[in-house]
Amino acid sequence: MGDSVSTRILSEYDKALANAYLQYLNEIKQAGRNDKGEMDPLLMIGGSMLLDIKRAVGRLGAAVAAASKRAKRELIFSALEDAKERGHDISPTVALHAAQRLLGRGVSMRSATARFGIPRRTAADKSPTTATDLTALEARLQARLDQLDMHMQDTRKSHQLQWQVSEERRLLIEEWRIVMLWVTGEKVIELQNQKI
Repeated sequence: MGDSVSTRILSEYDKALANAYLQYLNEIKQAGRNDKGEMDPLLMIGGSMLLDIKRAVGRLGAAVAAASKRAKRELIFSALEDAKERGHDISPTVALHAAQRLLGRGVSMRSATARFGIPRRTAADKSPTTATDLTALEARLQARLDQLDMHMQDTRKSHQLQWQVSEERRLLIEEWRIVMLWVTGEKVIELQNQKI
C-alpha cells in the first residue's frame, strides 16, 4: 500500500469536507428566512434563526466526523487487502477486530463483509489469521493512521479558514447585520467574529 492510497484517501476526504461546507452554507443561508426566502426579523430575534444555525453546525460537525471515520477505515481496509494479497486469510471478522484494535472502536460489519466476504463462507469457517499474525502490520498501520490524522487536521483547518474568510460568509453576516440594525435601530453585537 503506497502513497497513492493515502493521496486518494486525502483527496476523497477533502472533497467530503468541501461538500459538507457547501451544505452548511446552503443551510445557514436559509436561517432567519421565511417560506418566500426573505429575511424575517421575527425569526431572527425569536430564536428560530439561532436554532437553525446550531442545527447546521451540528450537521457540519457530523459530516466532518463521518468523513474522518471513512478515511481511517479505508486506510485500514486497504492495508488488510494488501495483506490478503500476500497470503493472509482476512475475513470480515478479522478486519473488524483489526479496526477495533487500531481505532478503539468498531466499524460497520456491512463494510467489512463487502470488502472481505467470500461467497459461501460461513461463520464456522474461521480464519486462521490471529491478532499475533497482524501485530507487525498493525504497528506500521498505526504510524500511517497517525500521519493520516495529521494531514486530515490540516485539511480541516484549511476548510475552516477558507470558510472564515469566505466572501459568502461575509455577505451573509452583513445581510444579517443590516436586517438587525433595521429592526432594533441600534448597534448589534459584532457578528464577524462569531463562530458560524
